[in-house]
Amino acid sequence: MGLGMRTGGNTTSPLLLPRPRSLLLHGRSTRTARTVETHAGLFGMTGIREKAAFPKREMVSMGPFMSSPMGFGTWAWGNKLLWGYTEEDDEELQKVFNLMVSNGINLFDTADSYGTGQLNGRSEMLLGKFVKEYPGSTRVRNQIHIATKLAAYPWRLTPSQWVGACKNSLKRIGAEKISMAQLHWSTARYAPLQERLMWDGLVAIYEEGLVDAVGLSNYGPKQLQRIHSHLSRRGVPIASVQIQYSLLSRGKLQEEAKAACDDLNIAMIAYSPLALGMLTGRHAPDDDSTYPSLPNPRSLLFRQIVPEAGPLFQVMREIGENRNKTMSQLQQEGTWDSMEFKDDFVRVEDGEFVIGKDCASKFPISGFNIWEVVEAASLPEGGPVELPGSGQLPNDFESGKEFVTKVLDDAVDAGYTVVRAWAHGVTEEYQSMDASGNINERVMSGLDYFMAEAYKRGLKVILSFTSNWTPAGGVDFYAEAVGKEHNDFFSDPGAKELYKKFVEQVVTRKNTIRATSYSEDPTIFAWNLINEPVCRGCEAGTIARWVNEMAPYVKGLDSNHLLTVGEEGYYSTSLSSVMYNPMYGISDWPLEWTQDFVADHENENIDFAAFHAWPDNWNCMDCGPLSLEFFSRWISHHEENCKMLGKPCLLEEFGKENPQRDEYYAIAYDAVDASLREGGSLKGALFWQYYLEGQQATPGEIEEFGVAGPYGVYKSDTAFDIAKENAKTTKELYTGFVC
Repeated sequence: MGLGMRTGGNTTSPLLLPRPRSLLLHGRSTRTARTVETHAGLFGMTGIREKAAFPKREMVSMGPFMSSPMGFGTWAWGNKLLWGYTEEDDEELQKVFNLMVSNGINLFDTADSYGTGQLNGRSEMLLGKFVKEYPGSTRVRNQIHIATKLAAYPWRLTPSQWVGACKNSLKRIGAEKISMAQLHWSTARYAPLQERLMWDGLVAIYEEGLVDAVGLSNYGPKQLQRIHSHLSRRGVPIASVQIQYSLLSRGKLQEEAKAACDDLNIAMIAYSPLALGMLTGRHAPDDDSTYPSLPNPRSLLFRQIVPEAGPLFQVMREIGENRNKTMSQLQQEGTWDSMEFKDDFVRVEDGEFVIGKDCASKFPISGFNIWEVVEAASLPEGGPVELPGSGQLPNDFESGKEFVTKVLDDAVDAGYTVVRAWAHGVTEEYQSMDASGNINERVMSGLDYFMAEAYKRGLKVILSFTSNWTPAGGVDFYAEAVGKEHNDFFSDPGAKELYKKFVEQVVTRKNTIRATSYSEDPTIFAWNLINEPVCRGCEAGTIARWVNEMAPYVKGLDSNHLLTVGEEGYYSTSLSSVMYNPMYGISDWPLEWTQDFVADHENENIDFAAFHAWPDNWNCMDCGPLSLEFFSRWISHHEENCKMLGKPCLLEEFGKENPQRDEYYAIAYDAVDASLREGGSLKGALFWQYYLEGQQATPGEIEEFGVAGPYGVYKSDTAFDIAKENAKTTKELYTGFVC
């Protein structure tokens, strides 16, 4: 364990103002933890005020423990030669440590070689001391994780010698066990025989129970593959790999190492993101007086590199000025003919989606997800055309209704057939129903408008009754309305009755524009019982039991429309499929969320299966997206499950941030095309999410990801072209009649 318990702890450090959700290892979204070398003398602290700023979704899985998305390196502590350390710095270093911990930083990286001369090991000693003397809460102290690196000294050969080295580190830290031990560097090039002995030493440390996890530092992609194979055979997982990574250290080797980490599901820690201080903005390319002074070895490095980096520094300063950020802060940012059938219901026959009477035509499925359509369509006329979650709409729009019609027009123009949305408001200002079960007519009239406009254009709509995530109309709303907590939604009679009341009012509602009840509206392709249900730590089968109660209830109200669950598609009770979960072998969080794709879709009232895919969100935070290979396996295995279930399926929602977006989109749509050609069960995919040209995300998302946020796709984007081509191909491949 760390020096205490390991459960999340979270805050953004004011030291590095932008939240480090995205380190540009290849765009955001490389999800990667970072260690930052910070010198003493920069910060003071007069008191402890603990904050909570890192959401759990941003925490990084380091095998058995969760790390803040930014870590803190302590190379300077005890190092006189490079960093000018003196023992008089200790008091201020402790203030810096307290500042970091109180702002959510919980991963501290050290090494048994940190410290020079008689101060060797000083970093470990100080870190242990600071942890014990941290003046904040015990809860936060118990969430601190220490990772130390063990030097590859030539006299460290046998497993017992490596165990001894680790025990010496523990003694300096003052702990019986720490979170991680790492090999500081590889000796493969100059002492290949010692290299294999080091691996066995790391295994011995792990088996001795001195650490919770093991990691590596300064390992290239080939050697990483070798040690991973060796340790895997011994049953020892590698939690992380530290790689020097910054704008000045980002070449082919680093990219190959990053790819290897992705493939092996190992967290990558990018150390020295400020390049030993060169990227702080304090060192002028044309003024060597701003460099470290001789005989500091860094001085020579600065004189060699900084003058050549002048153009880079200039661009960074310009970007920083435009965004009101320093160069240091910039380093910490994260550098998706229907009219003929508009009056017909889609149904499933013989494992196919079909539409029409008698000999029905196969129904080709393509399109996208759209957020806050209820909100947009119910915006008051003449007010600001802005949405709480989606941000600013195009400037030339005079109403939210204009936004809705334009989105639907673009869907038709692209050849799409399906749009997925929510049957309720998703932001707090747009609650569709209060805790007493009273419907908000202003909000629901927005849904009426959206559905009426979709009908005019012959589009079909998937609507979700609720969501795990939304503050309005979501799981927490129902649970809190009856005085319960999130997980109780799936079992508490009161929460379930309130959910059923909303479902009944939606299904039996008469559209105020078309004068047609929702249960009789052919515009609806299908209902989702719930978007992405999560019951953390609940008894296995909890969600399946909830589905088994709610599915027949919905079908009893509405037998005209198709019904599915709406979940991501994790596995928990289908043991042969657990290995296909995100981060399998590294983290068990998908098991703990209690979904089981097979069990949840077995009920006879569930007409088809649907799953989602979020390669950026599902990996350890800041480790980068789950690999293309994982994405492909995830899709193909769910298709196999659907075949076993005897039901067609959809990749109902998938999103990818801009780095490699086109590659992931291509994999998704190629899988659909292949399935349609081969008569498989996967019938279509809907991307997340469509953005109108001129639409902008919320200010926070713009700052981190750009004007379209992390997942917004404009018509001008190449990803939109890929999806549009799939719409055309789907219509060509998914043809014929089912009689």
